[in-house]
Amino acid sequence: MRHFSKHLLRIIAVAIIASAIIPADGHGDIHVLISKLDKEIASSPSDTEKRLERALLLCQHGSYDKALADLKEVEKLDPKRHERHYVAARVYMGQEKWELAQSALDRHLLALPRQSHSYFLRSQVHIKRGKPGDAVADMNQAIKLHSPAPLNYYLHLIQIQEGQGQVDKAIAVCDHARKSLGDLPNIMMIQARLLREGGRIEEASQIYAQIRKKTPSLTFSMCLKEAQMWEETNPQKSLSLLTQAETVWSSYSKSKRDRAPMQKLHKELIATKQLLKK
Repeated sequence: MRHFSKHLLRIIAVAIIASAIIPADGHGDIHVLISKLDKEIASSPSDTEKRLERALLLCQHGSYDKALADLKEVEKLDPKRHERHYVAARVYMGQEKWELAQSALDRHLLALPRQSHSYFLRSQVHIKRGKPGDAVADMNQAIKLHSPAPLNYYLHLIQIQEGQGQVDKAIAVCDHARKSLGDLPNIMMIQARLLREGGRIEEASQIYAQIRKKTPSLTFSMCLKEAQMWEETNPQKSLSLLTQAETVWSSYSKSKRDRAPMQKLHKELIATKQLLKK
């Protein structure tokens, strides 16, 4: 069950929309949205919902002082609108004021302790403040509260644990994600890589085989990755996988084979195969 207040859901939706429409120069259609809210707030200055939305859009635009001004007005109009702390945290994160961001999220979670996205944001802040242990704790809580948790929650937690050298724990998170979300190829590829880097190549090989079975379109690239893994310890198996990859390559259309990334992979295949045959 997802634990978001309806107001926070709306605010998160505004953030997603704003992120999607802001071009590289920071301008564009977001001005239209802000102008629309300017008019609506001018006619209804006590509408805290609109002020929160405008504050978040201003934050996305980089107008942090104006965003904070809106949040101060929200506090005056309705001190119980705790979503303002979430928006304030987004503003402070944009300004790279990590302590203020954490403080805002602390206040938000104190008032609304089941908001998983705030734990997710605070985890990011903990990383910036050099507190990976706290970041892991917040991500575990976010995943616990939001069932099934979104993929980016798991990816963020895996990234933190891998960065701390906690490979086995990161692999366990991959297992958890697969049980919760299903056998998504991107999680499986991460798990195979972690197993491989941890020296658990037999287990990694099983994952590569599962990916090829589940997603045939990835057979070529997965054969290459696994072949590379077996080069030193089992060159015959490596050759067999390269031969399988070459068979898949021959089934591709000419237009697909002519793509630069595919050409590069095929050249690597030929070079590795020649090296192993020596």
